[in-house]
Amino acid sequence: MAVYTELNQQAIQGILNSYAMGDLIKFEPISAGIENTNYFIWTSEENHKSEVHKEWVLTIFENLNEQALPFYNQLTAYLKEQGFHVPAPVLNKYGQDVFYIQSNVASKFGVIVPKFKGVALNRPTESECWLIGKYIAEMHSSLIDCPLSRKIQLSREVEHTTSWCTGLVESLKPKVVKQDQELLDLALARYLDYDEVIKQCPNGIVHGDLFRDNVLFENQAVSGVIDFYHAGKTALLFDLAIVANDWTVNFDCLPSVFSEESQSIPSSDLLDVMYNEAKLTSLLNAYESIRPLSELEKQVWPSLLELAAFRFWLSRLKTKYLEGYQNDVKKGDVVKSPLGMKLILLAAMNRVSEQQAN
Repeated sequence: MAVYTELNQQAIQGILNSYAMGDLIKFEPISAGIENTNYFIWTSEENHKSEVHKEWVLTIFENLNEQALPFYNQLTAYLKEQGFHVPAPVLNKYGQDVFYIQSNVASKFGVIVPKFKGVALNRPTESECWLIGKYIAEMHSSLIDCPLSRKIQLSREVEHTTSWCTGLVESLKPKVVKQDQELLDLALARYLDYDEVIKQCPNGIVHGDLFRDNVLFENQAVSGVIDFYHAGKTALLFDLAIVANDWTVNFDCLPSVFSEESQSIPSSDLLDVMYNEAKLTSLLNAYESIRPLSELEKQVWPSLLELAAFRFWLSRLKTKYLEGYQNDVKKGDVVKSPLGMKLILLAAMNRVSEQQAN
């Protein structure tokens, strides 16, 4: 959630004029994040007794294919109906869930969604890993009967994940040091080797981006899950692997998320303790309390950890080294350090090797 398109009070009020949400009281750009322009907005609404202040998030999409937006909007609306605290878009006076604005370079589109109470966690505990594991399993189970269908996509130009990974590896290799070139080739070869087995696992609609900053907690409960714009159909365990790689690692082993890249080679001792085994077990047990894993899923689980780390290492390398819309950011920390995800990838590879040795 960075800021690429700057809006003033007049522009935001112009958007609100098509909604029955009252008048704009104040607004605040959300500078933390990566992909879209986001603002907190506060509106007032007259009722019979007093003025009610309401809080919202206004999002302008900077890199989303507009044709994909109905899927995401319908998905969050469906989950909201199922009782999940997710950001389903507000409908305007004409029954539309999307607004359009004209910036100085192009026409853009966006949505307004409720702002949830709660905060994202910096260092989740075992109990909080249990809560998110249970939440994911409940969400996956509720989506079994969902009529929506869309494959998870990592690029608007490339539909197949293997093609996306292969293309990025070739684009990135001239940009990175030899050590990372070798790791890119190795990780890609391993992924191509186990991809067909993962495809045989139970699949369904997943969130696809369940990092800590996309989950809010209040009063020791999940109060909101946001940013569904990577959702799609793939192996259900992919969601759990993303959480494991971001929630159950030993944070003291990792650099700051926005730290400068370092080329030092990690020791094997560091990789051995990368995962907090108690948190990882809590996450898995919570998920299985709702949706037990199949034998195949248990077998490929270490490979899913590796795959999730590989994909997000590629994404962070892409943001750091290849040109794109994120170079136009006006506010916000955009480039997450690839180093942390690289270390997690190496640790996940070690887990796969240990499993194969046993």
